[in-house]
Amino acid sequence: MMTGNAISDMTEASGCASEHIDTPAGRALWRDMLEYAPKLETLIRYITQKQCTLQESHLCWYQRELFERRFFRVPSPLTARMIHSGESRLSGEQATIFRLPAAPAITLISTGTDKYFPLDAVILPGIETGLIFGSRNTNLRGIDIPVWQQSHPVIHAVALCRMAPLQQQIPYLREVTALRRYVAPAHIEGLSASRADVLSLVRELCDWPISAPGEKGLNRSGQIVFRFG
Repeated sequence: MMTGNAISDMTEASGCASEHIDTPAGRALWRDMLEYAPKLETLIRYITQKQCTLQESHLCWYQRELFERRFFRVPSPLTARMIHSGESRLSGEQATIFRLPAAPAITLISTGTDKYFPLDAVILPGIETGLIFGSRNTNLRGIDIPVWQQSHPVIHAVALCRMAPLQQQIPYLREVTALRRYVAPAHIEGLSASRADVLSLVRELCDWPISAPGEKGLNRSGQIVFRFG
């Protein structure tokens, strides 16, 4: 049973339920969620434990996996077997919404309220409810949940770097280039200097596609887009 510092609070625009998880109504809602996704607690525990693991890293665990492979792995909320993420969409100025093709009943979200953009919420659109991890006061208002159409293989990755002076972005970029990589490099967008200036400081990016903010189509089929920095 999920208790304590968790809250279910959905966007008003979608008409989703808002019930505190440790009230009678909230516990009933949690039971409904488990009926819909019986291994949901396994998924949430996996993500929160991964994000609580202390690492000398500027990147979240799932961001590293996306740079390396174009997908990250989580336990299925239906079976607890490991599955891959699929396409994603940006929502507003901070949030990112991730699709799980093998578990279409669940949508994972990075709300962007933390500077490192961790995965921190889950939505079950079919029963119009969800959870934000580890908070009583945060909510998901203002996040538009897409209506996913047919799933497409992810063939492009776009990494959107948080707007900041270049010297603050450099440690993230150096860590990115040191990762193992099994696919073509992600397209990095949002750097606050020209390509020449970036390469003068991080030569390892010479083979990476880089563009200024707004130059790359960010919400497209067959693409995973994510924020970092």
